[in-house]
Amino acid sequence: MTRSHRTGKVPANGIVRVIEYIVPKSTGKNKHKHKKKKPNTKKTCKKKHVSRNYINLQNAPINESKIPTNFLMKLRENNMIICMGSLITTRLVLSSTSCFPKNPIPSLYKLEDIRSQQHVIHQIFLGTSLGLELAIVLLAEDIEDHRMQPIPVCSSQLRVQDNVSMYMTKTRVNFLRTQIVGNAICKQSYLQNESAYITETSICVQNSDVAKDCELTTKGDPLLHEGQLCGINVYGPNCVEGAINGDIYVNIFKALDFVERIVKRTDEI
Repeated sequence: MTRSHRTGKVPANGIVRVIEYIVPKSTGKNKHKHKKKKPNTKKTCKKKHVSRNYINLQNAPINESKIPTNFLMKLRENNMIICMGSLITTRLVLSSTSCFPKNPIPSLYKLEDIRSQQHVIHQIFLGTSLGLELAIVLLAEDIEDHRMQPIPVCSSQLRVQDNVSMYMTKTRVNFLRTQIVGNAICKQSYLQNESAYITETSICVQNSDVAKDCELTTKGDPLLHEGQLCGINVYGPNCVEGAINGDIYVNIFKALDFVERIVKRTDEI
C-alpha cells in the first residue's frame, strides 16, 4: 500500500489485494531418487496497513509544533464533553448543529478552554434554517486570557485536492495531513446513516483508511487550511477498515454571511 505523506497527497486507492500462495500437500513418500522436495509451506502475503499518519500535537516534532491548539474549546453538557468548538472571536465559538437539539437551552451547556477554564454560554445560534449545519455559541463574557487566541476564518473557497489539516480530538489532540475529496466519498461513507446529509455547503475530507485512526475525529472538530478555519466536523466519523473514508464538514467560507451577521449582532450585546 502506498503510504500517505504529510504533504497531504493521499493515495486514490486505499485497497490492497490479498493473495495466498498454497503449496499442495504431498500425498505420499517418493521412494525414487529425486531431489528432495522442500517442506510444504503456506505463504500468505499479509495486508499491511498504512502506518499511523496522524500526529499527536502534545508530542509533535518541532516542525509540526506550530499547529495551533489555543483556539480549541470543549463543549460540555451535564459536565460531559459532547463536542469540540473553535474560538473565532473572544466571545464566539463555532461548532456543529448536531451537538444541540432544535431549541437548545444555553444554561445546560458550558465551554471549556485548553486551560480547563469553564465559560458560561449566553446564547446559541443555529444555521439550520439557512441550510448550514453550523452552530455559533456566544459566551456571556469575553475570554481575556492571552493564551487563548481566536483562529481566523476561511478567506477563500476550498477545492478538491486542496491540502488540509484534519484535527482529531476524540481522545487527545491529534491531526491528520489530508485533502479535500469529492462528495461521492462521503456519500459512500455515510450511506447507512439516515441522519447525515451532504449539501451545497458541505465539504468532504478524506479520513484515514485505518479504522482505529479514522475513529479519532468527533463532532465539532476543526479543519484548517493555511492557518485558517475552513471547516467544522458535522457528524463525526463513519469508518470502515481499508476503505476510502470521508468526514463531512461545514464549509465555513460559504457560511461567512451567517457568521458575519452574528458577529455584528453580538457586538451590541
